[in-house]
Amino acid sequence: MRVRHLLIILALAFPVGLIAGVLLTRQPSADENQARVCRAILPAIAGDDAIVTPLRARRGTRPASVRIEYLVEAPGATARSRQIQCEFAGEGLASGATDLVGVVTERGHMSDASLFFLRRYWLERAESALEAPQAPATAPFLGHVSPGAGYAIQQAVAAAPIVAVTGLMATAYALVYGLVGRIILAFGEFAALGAAGVALGVAMAQFAGFAATAALIAIGFIMAAWVTASWGAAAAKLVLAPVLGQPGQHVLIATVGLALAMSEGIRLSQGHYARWLSPVWNEPLLVAQAPGFAVTATPVMFAVASAALAAALALILFMRRARYGRAWRACSDDALAAALCGVDPGRTVLIACALGCGVAGLSGFLLTLQIGGMGYAGGAVFGLKALVGAVLGGVGSVGGALIGGLIVGALEGLWSATMPIEWRDVAVFSLLSLILIFRPGGLFGEGRESEKQMGRTP
Repeated sequence: MRVRHLLIILALAFPVGLIAGVLLTRQPSADENQARVCRAILPAIAGDDAIVTPLRARRGTRPASVRIEYLVEAPGATARSRQIQCEFAGEGLASGATDLVGVVTERGHMSDASLFFLRRYWLERAESALEAPQAPATAPFLGHVSPGAGYAIQQAVAAAPIVAVTGLMATAYALVYGLVGRIILAFGEFAALGAAGVALGVAMAQFAGFAATAALIAIGFIMAAWVTASWGAAAAKLVLAPVLGQPGQHVLIATVGLALAMSEGIRLSQGHYARWLSPVWNEPLLVAQAPGFAVTATPVMFAVASAALAAALALILFMRRARYGRAWRACSDDALAAALCGVDPGRTVLIACALGCGVAGLSGFLLTLQIGGMGYAGGAVFGLKALVGAVLGGVGSVGGALIGGLIVGALEGLWSATMPIEWRDVAVFSLLSLILIFRPGGLFGEGRESEKQMGRTP
């Protein structure tokens, strides 16, 4: 197995995760943002005195449309079941995905004049447009639970994608540190570069006429992979290679400069503000039902979490079974002895840098699918949190870094659910200080302080 085999595995990791998320969807898919707009106009259609109860949202009979089934109960009358179909200017990630262009009721198509007044004097009310998503009218996957259990399940489901992506990002640090005993501080910026590549790829695909969500995301993934791979190769060759063999903190200083240059480059080329993507695969799935609220998740949560874990496990398997993994371990133990046996330490380090940049870019891509965007400065904090996870697990071990990243992501989610959220980052970075004081080798490292330490088995 060679490097190109790993790239094939990583390329297949996202479709596998996507399929896993889609298979969990047990109802016809409907764009939740479009369904929210359609639900918002139901009171205007039914009348002021009627009580409207939305039941379920389904894909409409025409492209870029949503059909809502709902109950209408007029004063002194029996509740009646009705349907409405809302048609939109686009779908998926298109800019007009929430622009209402047509409404079909039981009486037929709404006139242009009525549609104009509906949009102008009803939908522009903030309280109507920001209606909360409705839980699907299906049996809960985990059944009925207590309020405490429901809250815990909801927080765990919401945190799962960030936990998995943080674990994947932490492995990037271990790939380089395990060889040279130096930390690359620019991986967070490579994650931001991957996020910018996704936004650019989707915009180019839309300009070329693509409309399907899957096609747009696939093109965004290709663009993110190409941008991060090319920049990573250039950074490894031009910035890292000349200083990797130098004593002192040459690598640290060089990567800080690289991070600043990349951040400013993204800001100058993409603008001050993040390029946000429209939500995808965000129709709610009913996970559990608690008294007073429903525990929901979305297919994109399952897709991102499973894709991140699949990519991390593929990387670990590659490092254990492939020829490059053996060369990596040989150079990690003794670079001179490895060179005498025919292994090229310089080439091994450059490949590790390129792989680390690719993993960081993939993390930024998955994070963009989950939250919509990152921005030119968003990668720094995300990268530092992943570094805390890598140090916790053992920054010289790929597997240990993955476990440490998962632990840090889980602790961050737990803090967000139970403690003041404004102190969350303080708690995460304070954990780094405690680790360096009491367990500098990490949970799975050897614990001795030397220039090359902390468990080298990936």
